[in-house]
Amino acid sequence: GGRRLQVGVQETGRDTIQSYTKTFSNHELLSREAEALLGRQIQILVKWEERRQQLEEELLGPPTYAQWASAVDTTVPLLKKQIRKSHRAKAALVEANLRLVVTVARQTVKKHRTDIDFHDACQEGIVGLTRACEKFDPDRDFRFSTYAVWWIKGQILRSVADQSGPIRLPANVRKKINDLRITERVLMAELGRRPNDDEVAERAGMTPGQLAFYRKSARDVMSIDQKVGAGPGGKGSGASGDSSRGGREVGD
Repeated sequence: GGRRLQVGVQETGRDTIQSYTKTFSNHELLSREAEALLGRQIQILVKWEERRQQLEEELLGPPTYAQWASAVDTTVPLLKKQIRKSHRAKAALVEANLRLVVTVARQTVKKHRTDIDFHDACQEGIVGLTRACEKFDPDRDFRFSTYAVWWIKGQILRSVADQSGPIRLPANVRKKINDLRITERVLMAELGRRPNDDEVAERAGMTPGQLAFYRKSARDVMSIDQKVGAGPGGKGSGASGDSSRGGREVGD
């Protein structure tokens, strides 16, 4: 729920990298404690939104505020107050990390110059950053910036692949594949090793069979992309990023 966040990019149009950097660098970096505080406020609404979606399926239609509040054991005024607090927390966490969008977008444009321009990379990067805010667990042992870079880069590279790849997977499948890649990287950071399929499936909230389906979908697209892009100057699929170093990540 809530308005789609439009930060910075809308104001600068197709300006230079310097303009973006200036616009996005005015926000102070947050302390680890501040990140955790904002992350917890965001997670309250994320969990409540999941419950609202369950209610919608049960009721075969959108629940009222009263039904939603009852389902999450609160009152309508407190529900609405928390929604506002969570939205403000997400906006604050996004704005404090916009410089990451500039950094990752600049690197990606340099590497995939013919596939995406800087303005579009920043727009996609903000989508990835917003998603990182929604998925961030402040109680895990790493900084938000580490986590956010994975999501920003993943979103930009997915856009590159969408624009340049000869095969178009359904949007929901592309989103799942992107989410799985990041889930695996998060687990690797936590465990200090490559996670097994059961660990990935459990964290992603899916069955091993569903995980196998998304792995195969990613591999099929990459295989055909590589054949099509194998000629002089061909890049193959940009969606693989740098995730192909050993082991078995989604899409490897």
